[in-house]
Amino acid sequence: MLFCSELVLSLPASKLVHSQTITQTPQQQWRKMNGQEKNQEILSLINHKMSVAALNQLAIEGFISYDCKKSFYVNDRYSGMQTLLRIQCSNGKGASSAIAYDEVRIILNRFEGNIESFEIQRISDEHNQSTFS
Repeated sequence: MLFCSELVLSLPASKLVHSQTITQTPQQQWRKMNGQEKNQEILSLINHKMSVAALNQLAIEGFISYDCKKSFYVNDRYSGMQTLLRIQCSNGKGASSAIAYDEVRIILNRFEGNIESFEIQRISDEHNQSTFS
């Protein structure tokens, strides 16, 4: 069961700013992780049940692939308690037979170092929508 969180943000594809920063508003800013932060994030992902559940969903939908670019971001406003895994694929992917998604984002929310919840956002240029449940 996923829990609602005030930290969960909806980021429209039109609000992406270059490859270094994903921005929604001045108060909510995503910074691309450096190498050390990225390594820590990967270890965190494989050591928490919630993030393994999110990664399983990505695998089911075909987003775990060599032709997909993975980027890691942190929301400094929340002192690193919120991170984002952004996956962009050259070919559309997804479990839906009606829509192929170009990008998927997983927003992970932490409390006291534990991943408490996550949100998966599926991005499709075809429908110009950013968030799907």
